[in-house]
Amino acid sequence: ASKVYSALHHAHENNIVHRDIKPQNILISKDGTVKVADFGIARAVTSSTVTMAGANVIGSVHYFSPEQARGSYVDKKSDIYSLGIVLYEMVTGVVPFEGESAISVALKHIQEQVTPPGEINPDIPKSIQYIIQRALEKKLENRYHDAAEMLNDLKRALKEPDGAYVKRLPTDDQATRVIPRIELDKENNKNRNKEKYE
Repeated sequence: ASKVYSALHHAHENNIVHRDIKPQNILISKDGTVKVADFGIARAVTSSTVTMAGANVIGSVHYFSPEQARGSYVDKKSDIYSLGIVLYEMVTGVVPFEGESAISVALKHIQEQVTPPGEINPDIPKSIQYIIQRALEKKLENRYHDAAEMLNDLKRALKEPDGAYVKRLPTDDQATRVIPRIELDKENNKNRNKEKYE
């Protein structure tokens, strides 16, 4: 795994985003050499890099990021998301999103949260579960900054499998919700009566 991260980190340092990280593009030779292959749809990253949503070279639907699904800006964190999907599949045996069509899978990447891998395989250490979930954050800014940061957490997971050291931003607790109506007049009257008899 460390060699995959090193290869990606090297590409990212040179401002290259692979855009098609998936198991089929991770090759292991008989002597254990690991290579990340098929940079066929990789792109040099600029401030205006976007995926080509109208073309057939957008990536592999089960592994691509929400921003690729939307045809919007991609950067190295898009590869982090795809690598998170690969790790998810490695520890659970399934990809997080399935659907009847490529479009339905793409929409799930954009709209749905993944089932925590520990719910599928209870034997997954907490640290690995948290690492995967951070890599699969919908918002780019909530994911790992780069492959090196993710690799550091994975190395630490070997020593502290149940550690809670993975940094994750809190989810939005301010989502729209229905709350009971507050009876202000009744509350004010109660307070006035209370003051009157004290």
